[in-house]
Amino acid sequence: MKYPKILCLAIVFSIGHVSAQTYFLNGNAIALGGDCYQLTGLGNYENGTVWYGDQINLEEPFDLLFYMNYGSLDGNGADGICFVMQTVGTNAIGESGGGLGYLNFGTSLGIEFDTWQNTDYGDPFEDHVAIEMDGVIDHNAPQNIAGPVSLDPLGMNVEDGQEHLVR
Repeated sequence: MKYPKILCLAIVFSIGHVSAQTYFLNGNAIALGGDCYQLTGLGNYENGTVWYGDQINLEEPFDLLFYMNYGSLDGNGADGICFVMQTVGTNAIGESGGGLGYLNFGTSLGIEFDTWQNTDYGDPFEDHVAIEMDGVIDHNAPQNIAGPVSLDPLGMNVEDGQEHLVR
């Protein structure tokens, strides 16, 4: 059985102006301080979400900049993480493991940062990113909008314990 990695997500929103930011944590997610959150620990089948409390108007321009740390466990690590825009609410949490906390989510847009090969979903061997909708993570399904493509331009492993900029 795979063991989830520690995933840390620090988010900075640049949407015109931003006042104090409110986040809602679910499942195994914990706040580490400094706008950094750990989504899962090292237990089996852990699953956590962190939701930004304010709605984003998709008719207005916005810029999202954040860092992801995929942990340092590769062969015994977790499946990955999804950045999701959804209307379900701040208590939403999807399926753990290969579901990336996003499987069967409903009306949504998800960017999958996948670090485990699930061949039944059409995953490539390398750590990869893809854009999907409506909680469907199968790369062969019509809900797969783009990708998968390698997370690292050189195809290197991103489970390196380092922060990776996402924009």
